[in-house]
Amino acid sequence: MRPKLVQDKHEASNGPPSYSAGRCCGPRALRDAGRVQKISGACGPLLEESTVNGADLLCEVLLANDIDVCFANPGTSEMHFVAALDRNPRMRCVLGLFEGVVTGAADGYGRMADKPAATLLHLGPGLANGLANLHNARRARTPIVNIIGDHASYHLALDAPLTSDIESLARPMSHWVGRVASSNSLAADAGDAICNAVESPGVSTLILPADRAWDEAPVCTENLI
Repeated sequence: MRPKLVQDKHEASNGPPSYSAGRCCGPRALRDAGRVQKISGACGPLLEESTVNGADLLCEVLLANDIDVCFANPGTSEMHFVAALDRNPRMRCVLGLFEGVVTGAADGYGRMADKPAATLLHLGPGLANGLANLHNARRARTPIVNIIGDHASYHLALDAPLTSDIESLARPMSHWVGRVASSNSLAADAGDAICNAVESPGVSTLILPADRAWDEAPVCTENLI
């Protein structure tokens, strides 16, 4: 299975993708082989424009890869992604009142459904509160796409009270850790996270700075290279 940047309308009737280990390759590898598909506007009304914000695009990439449940304990840095989840009726967002509930629910869901759920946590401290069940998920090889919000990239230099080294916190409990460096790379970064969650399988942590969620992101993958 390879992650898709969107779901083609003709493929939607063929059922969910298989999550068999060892069959996944990331969008950058597919790009290098000349096999990256363009994002089709037919996959959802939010993608009929040439650009959307990063949060909406991330939601669409998740849905294109049959990830339609997100367990969340968000904060203000994640509000644009929360709004994107709410705008899309195909995505079921489940609020957990504690981060350990969120990561535990995603672990249980992945074991029962045999496919990943997404999680949404608030900055490094929120991730830290959920690490115990991410440890369980990692040891059980449960596929999870673990999305961690972060301050806007230009705000990090101000060293706000909740600023932390999210990568270092996530790495011991994750098979893969990545950060969205720009809105142009968001779809490819999300595809890499999904790929690494399902091929191992295990926990993939994707760090989403707030400005990458609210920035405009190109819908066509020709602009992601």
